Amino acid sequence: MPIVPDCILMIPEYLGAGGATAANVIALLNFGDEPEGETLQGIAAGWEQVVETYLSNQWAIQGDTQFLFLGTDPPGEEFGGNAGLAGTTSGGALPAQCSICLSTVAGGGRRRKGRIYLPGVSEGTVDDLSNISSTVRTAILDELTNWIANILQPADCTLGVYSRLDGVVRPVSSASISPVIDTQRRRVERLSA
Repeated sequence: MPIVPDCILMIPEYLGAGGATAANVIALLNFGDEPEGETLQGIAAGWEQVVETYLSNQWAIQGDTQFLFLGTDPPGEEFGGNAGLAGTTSGGALPAQCSICLSTVAGGGRRRKGRIYLPGVSEGTVDDLSNISSTVRTAILDELTNWIANILQPADCTLGVYSRLDGVVRPVSSASISPVIDTQRRRVERLSA
């Protein structure tokens, strides 16, 4: 993994019905002292508040969120000692591959766009047209805004978009959620013959 100054990757993990698992890799841009200890715990707990707005009661976000500090080789690693959170949204869980796609933008160009797939979607978040309801989308974006303003920024961080191609993390300038239920697909690396 290349050295990327000021980049922290936060990796929350989720556990769903039937043993389904998921994880996010969320880039944070650090513009001050590296957060540690209780600050990391607060960042992880703040993310739980974002997830709580939609997470099915058949899913849970796991405790001890992993943080990787990419400013060193090998990357530094710490765990935010959050307690974890069981989902509270009723209505049964959609199949494990169904996600809410949180799209982020950090300027123009493809390398400045990111996606965070939010797992554990409940039937209770879906409207009559099988879309993520506008109420849920607004609630997630409001909690995301609160997380950035009230937890990340006081910790000298903000949400970022990391580009592996040019090895840079850029601050997110906007975020949106499509009403369409999405599926994260694995990107297969090309094998050369």
